[in-house]
Amino acid sequence: MDKTSQHIDLHIVILALRCKSAHVYLHYYSSISVLPRPITLTGTRKYACILVAILIIGLLASCNEAAVILPSPTTSSPSRTNSPIPLPATETAQETKSVAIIKYQRSGGLVGYQDILTITSDGNATLVQNNAQHRFTINQDTTNQLIAKLDLIGFSTLRKEYLPSDTCCDLIEYTITYKDHTIRAMDTAIPESLQPVLDALNQIIEITGSS
Repeated sequence: MDKTSQHIDLHIVILALRCKSAHVYLHYYSSISVLPRPITLTGTRKYACILVAILIIGLLASCNEAAVILPSPTTSSPSRTNSPIPLPATETAQETKSVAIIKYQRSGGLVGYQDILTITSDGNATLVQNNAQHRFTINQDTTNQLIAKLDLIGFSTLRKEYLPSDTCCDLIEYTITYKDHTIRAMDTAIPESLQPVLDALNQIIEITGSS
């Protein structure tokens, strides 16, 4: 090893070690005088100085906070709720039921009538005659005229019964229901205003029953 004297001029050596809660300061002055003077390090003192420097470097390295790279927080995507997929509304097949607006019954007489006629608002009709059933369609104009006759006479304002004092001698009985109002009448006691309606209904029965 070279034993040549080596001069190290140190004005102020300040070693600051910062380890979070503790501070280590090392001050070394070459002299207390205002002007620094060189320090000659030879032999053992030189090795000691090198060892101190190595220790200082180790302390600095240990005090540095290790930069720990944490994985970036995974942004959790909002949980998808398996909401039910709206299905197209299924239309419920509902039959448009025709409403019976007129029900007419004729019975009795010398012939012994047993006729029941039902007419709906759209002109569909059913005739039950002598236990035989007939389904047919009435012309819409005919249906409208029949309804107009019932409204014209104020059917709902008529009495519920028009019966003779003597109900014998094979009289024909008529029962008409229209707009939840039912009238029962017999021959010889039928009001004049109701007769055109009975004639129109009887005509429908005669045409259908004979066909």
